[in-house]
Amino acid sequence: MFKIWHLAIDNPVKTNYNLISESIHEVKIKVITVSVIENNGLRYQWLKARLEEDILNRYKPNDKFMSQREIMTRYEASFSTVDRALRELVQEGTLKRYQGRGTFVCEQKPGAGGGGKKLALVLSRNVTFAPTHFYAEILMTITSTMGNYGYSFVFIYVDEDEPATALAARLSGEECFVGAFLVGNVSDRLIEALIELKLPFVLVDRGTDIPGVSCVKTDNINGAYQAVKYLIDQGHRSIGYVSTRMHTSFQERYEGYCNALIDHGIKIDHTLLQRNLRDSSIVQDLKTIFSGTEKPTAIFFGNDCTAVKSVNALLKLGIDIPDDISIMGFDGDPISENTTPPLTTMYVDKVKMG
Repeated sequence: MFKIWHLAIDNPVKTNYNLISESIHEVKIKVITVSVIENNGLRYQWLKARLEEDILNRYKPNDKFMSQREIMTRYEASFSTVDRALRELVQEGTLKRYQGRGTFVCEQKPGAGGGGKKLALVLSRNVTFAPTHFYAEILMTITSTMGNYGYSFVFIYVDEDEPATALAARLSGEECFVGAFLVGNVSDRLIEALIELKLPFVLVDRGTDIPGVSCVKTDNINGAYQAVKYLIDQGHRSIGYVSTRMHTSFQERYEGYCNALIDHGIKIDHTLLQRNLRDSSIVQDLKTIFSGTEKPTAIFFGNDCTAVKSVNALLKLGIDIPDDISIMGFDGDPISENTTPPLTTMYVDKVKMG
């Protein structure tokens, strides 16, 4: 049976939320404002996963591994965080420490064993383990849950234009994968290739119209609808929309933005839209939505990262937050705490997604 898992968030400006399994037509979602507190346990798990990724992609068995000080510098991590991550990798047989000589990579790399229980984590290039990034908690939960059930794993990065046949051949080859997670903006070609292989897989943060494919994703359309409705309920009628290049999630969030305006009798003003925000020209790109006769009193951003980057740009344009404009994000990333005042955002429960 075709099922999509969506996020449901209850009650505006409150912090209770849960994940539900529903058919695509039965989902309800509401908006909240949240504050995200950095979790030291998450930081250590993130570092451990990055080190495992380094070992898989940059080292061979018996190579000397980075020193504790090098890891602290490279990943801007504390001594205690690095020490905890390294101790677990040693206990798991991934690394071995020799007094006076340093730390070395063992013959058994992460994901190399598993006795026929090996899964592939296929990641699009925009997916990273950075602790402020949307995918960090999702990936941490997936990998730790796999470990709890005795599965090993391998990270595989794919480019959007990479031939699907090459990756499909690897997944069906000598490494003996029993399944895969496809995370981020992977191509339909790859999805269709895995269907042909009859390899079980789940899409993460990506939907599809291909029948019979399971996925776990945020209900972007309804989430964006409720975010914009929240701004309308606060009295805003001139609401802009800003995102970077329109991949699937942003397209769905833009659709929800448009639906909310139309349902509340507000005309979509194309002078208030910026759907190709670029880091290299962020001030100029944002300036365009203030150049018309109708100035926005609020902006709904496609994600928190874009919203946070835009705060300084708005200040450079002489626009004060919240006196001159209100802003709303989406994702509930830790980076949303880095604004003054804290960013109002749609919180996605990434641990439950994982």
